[in-house]
Amino acid sequence: VESVTDSDKVTLSHWGSFRIVQISDRAASDVDEAATDGRGGARVLRGDWLPDDTASRTTKAFSWLPAGTHIDSLTPLQLQYDGPLLNCLSIDNADSETPVEEMFNKRSRSVIAAWGEAGMRGLQVGAVVELERKGLFRVDG
Repeated sequence: VESVTDSDKVTLSHWGSFRIVQISDRAASDVDEAATDGRGGARVLRGDWLPDDTASRTTKAFSWLPAGTHIDSLTPLQLQYDGPLLNCLSIDNADSETPVEEMFNKRSRSVIAAWGEAGMRGLQVGAVVELERKGLFRVDG
């Protein structure tokens, strides 16, 4: 959200394209229409809906929170992604001059902060959930 500027075109999941007409900042205690910015505040984006726009795949895409959503009602999440472990197709097929430690992808795991619905607090460890446009995740704590 920090990269969005006035007049940018963005896509909100399940809604479509919008042209941003106003951006303002709010303190976390005032959040009712915005996503937190990770520093205790929030950015409120106001825009005009572009119902006939078909370029949604080429714009910045965001999930959104409806008006009235307060930050205290959301569940903080850490989404862990595991990528390929090897930098080559297989250790057997690797170049013989490549050191073994270079065959392994040291950046195969990434963790992203996100917000979930309040009902996610009741999920049991081991449950598998699908987060729209993100993938399948297993609850581990």
